[in-house]
Amino acid sequence: MPVETIRTIDQHLLANTFFPPEAEIWKPGNSVYEGVFIQKINARQFIVHAQRHMALDPFQLAEKANWVFDSLEGAYKKWSDLENGIYD
Repeated sequence: MPVETIRTIDQHLLANTFFPPEAEIWKPGNSVYEGVFIQKINARQFIVHAQRHMALDPFQLAEKANWVFDSLEGAYKKWSDLENGIYD
C-alpha cells in the first residue's frame, strides 16, 4: 500500500471532510458528484461513497453505495479498487 499517498490523504482530511476535496454527498437540487470519494467521520471511522447521476440528468442521482471502514488504510484500498474498476 502506498504509504505516502495514504499520508497525503490523511493530511488533507485533517482540514476537509471529503477526499477528493470537490466531492460531496448528493442533495436534491444539486448536481451529482459522479465518482468515488472518502468521507472522514472521526479519527477512526471513514466512509467510501460511490455515486453516479442519471445519463441525461446530472441533477438526478441514479445510483449510490457506501462502505464503512475503521481505518484510512481500509478506506483507501476500497477507494483505489473502485477508482481502478475493481468491483468485488
